[in-house]
Amino acid sequence: MTLENIQDSVVGIVKNVIRKSVNPDQSLVHSGLLDSLGIVSLAADLEHTFGIEIEFDEVLPETFDTARSISALVTQKVQSSSPS
Repeated sequence: MTLENIQDSVVGIVKNVIRKSVNPDQSLVHSGLLDSLGIVSLAADLEHTFGIEIEFDEVLPETFDTARSISALVTQKVQSSSPS
């Protein structure tokens, strides 16, 4: 899965969670579109969709503030779980 595919998927998942269209660099937390419960829901959806595990200490507002930052986390997780 490419970074672009991951980012497109993340944008779609974010859109489903907040029920609004977003662009990859739009602030979600600081704009109030995503609160703490939304972050937890989004993390669960990402884990399910990508087959990854997001650790508690990774569920931070700064990590989940934009679709691009979320995509970076997911990409790291996907790459680290893929066989080399």
